[in-house]
Amino acid sequence: MSDEQIYVPQLTQYGINLIEEHSLAGNTPFITDGWYIALGTGELVPDLNTAALVNQVFDKNSPGYMAITFGHEEGRGRFAQLEIPTSLTGMVISELGLFDENNKLVICQKTHIDLLLTQSTGIINKIKVKLYLHAIPAQIGFVSVNTSFSYPTKEEVQEIMSTGISAHNLDTDAHTYLARLNGNEGQNFKVAQAQNNDEAVNLGQLNGILTDKKTVTNLGNVSGSVTLQYDKLYKAQLAGDTTIVLAEPENNNELYNTFFSFTNPNAQYTLTLPQNVQYNNAISPNYKVTNQQRIIFETIDRGETVTAYYGKRG
Repeated sequence: MSDEQIYVPQLTQYGINLIEEHSLAGNTPFITDGWYIALGTGELVPDLNTAALVNQVFDKNSPGYMAITFGHEEGRGRFAQLEIPTSLTGMVISELGLFDENNKLVICQKTHIDLLLTQSTGIINKIKVKLYLHAIPAQIGFVSVNTSFSYPTKEEVQEIMSTGISAHNLDTDAHTYLARLNGNEGQNFKVAQAQNNDEAVNLGQLNGILTDKKTVTNLGNVSGSVTLQYDKLYKAQLAGDTTIVLAEPENNNELYNTFFSFTNPNAQYTLTLPQNVQYNNAISPNYKVTNQQRIIFETIDRGETVTAYYGKRG
């Protein structure tokens, strides 16, 4: 066992059909926890029609069986590996088979592993058999592993991620949900699928859209009719009797709200709301107070009905 011997694996007809089925279905990874390696002592002659080992002596149901692990070897590719238990001491393993979760033979291979005593103690020191998986395309071979399996190295993961991300970013349709910025505020850029067309706005306009809802619009001293747009924040000081008008939102079945903060310095001015506005607690507040007062207007039916939430400080 000092010199490793390499044998060519044979993909069975069942294995070929299995790969084709998974490829056509788009369900690419198919090696799962249920797959296992079996060992035999028969004179195997591997070909497409092979469906079983000639003399199978050890498999997943045998005492001492440990789950197979998968690995990668530079220049040889992926392999499935099984640790041989001491119970097989003295045998000559001459055939290997990789079976799926349905106990069907996928790959088989002739081998020659002489398990004579390697030490005077009679202990086999972790002899492992490797079944190289050249026959199974790497991109559809591996996905499900259990805790005893060999996971990819950090370097392998980084390489896979780097390659995948690079390919993704080169795809012109990869980021259609993002705006393609083209420069400063004076230049235009396309908002991808903004309205199912190539509508363009400049960066300054976009900045305005993004900041409008966070920026409080100071209306100063107000009286008479005051129109409030939805998705805005306002503050004002009543300088006379004031009537609020709520602009109609753009879309139905969408939640809109607007925030109105105001003071009534002399505590004498009247604030009138639209008739379709109802307070959440059905109680109309007294606006004729000097405290800072706040009202949130909310609608989901383009302003047909509006719920108001009122609060004051002090």
